Amino acid sequence: MNCLKGLITNALLTIVQISFACDLCSSYLGINPHYNKNSIGIRYRESSFLGEHTHFNDHNHDFSETINSTNQSKEVYRTTEIYGRWYPNPKLQLFYTIPFGRHTEWENRKMQTDYYGIKDVLAIGQFQLINTIQRDSSQLLHRLLIGGGIKLPTGTYKKKNSIKVIDPTMQLGSGSLDLMVAGTYLAKYKRLGWSTTITYSINGKNRINYRFANRLNITSQLFYENKIGKYTVMPSLGIYSELAQRDQWKEVTQYNTGGKVSFAVIGISLYKNNWAVNFNYLNPVYEYLFGQQGENQARITTGVSHAFN
Repeated sequence: MNCLKGLITNALLTIVQISFACDLCSSYLGINPHYNKNSIGIRYRESSFLGEHTHFNDHNHDFSETINSTNQSKEVYRTTEIYGRWYPNPKLQLFYTIPFGRHTEWENRKMQTDYYGIKDVLAIGQFQLINTIQRDSSQLLHRLLIGGGIKLPTGTYKKKNSIKVIDPTMQLGSGSLDLMVAGTYLAKYKRLGWSTTITYSINGKNRINYRFANRLNITSQLFYENKIGKYTVMPSLGIYSELAQRDQWKEVTQYNTGGKVSFAVIGISLYKNNWAVNFNYLNPVYEYLFGQQGENQARITTGVSHAFN
């Protein structure tokens, strides 16, 4: 999905979108055994898109025009990232993610693009308005966080290959300075919990006057905390949605971008002492894409993290 591929965010409760993402941070915010500790980790995520794809006019960077031909296209986006969380004080959480990506495209089973490097770095802060987690576990516990952040244009956005200028959505970076707002509400009763996260990115324009549309991510998820000896196992089930309007280049609407998509999410996290391992599988259940774009395929996210005081 052309306008949404940059969202390397999947805002999932039990892993570090959003995302959104967008490389969003909302997945840091779950009620889990390490929720109030500093942490650092590494994560891998992968998404792919399959179907006919109409390329931008690559000869003069006129992204508002398209070549009058279509090809069977497959695009795969792989990201490995270092992420962390730091508490300057108990109510303020600061997050960062440093992603490295590999983007690959095939047309009619022939590889056209395959390159890798650093992507756009994200930093965000969340302020905790409500936290009743310290009370007795028989209580209905609540947690409410709001905040915002910034995405820095550290990834390349004018990459070329031997055949054409690579489409903006295939680039490692957006080339723009983007802002983000996010809110998360979590509730837990005994071992059963529920989380909803809403993130909205406000995207700027890069130096070639391309502007990705603002994006909205919504995640709602149920989870269950189960103690097995020295381990805490947390399976989860939920829905994740991305929504965006069409991108613009020199104020001209790009018709093969934008739309909305929803994924069913199933995941599991395993905690022992200060370590956590997690895995999530996202299967598309609904999509409405503007223009001619590749269809969303299943996504996966997995990672390991270490918490410390």
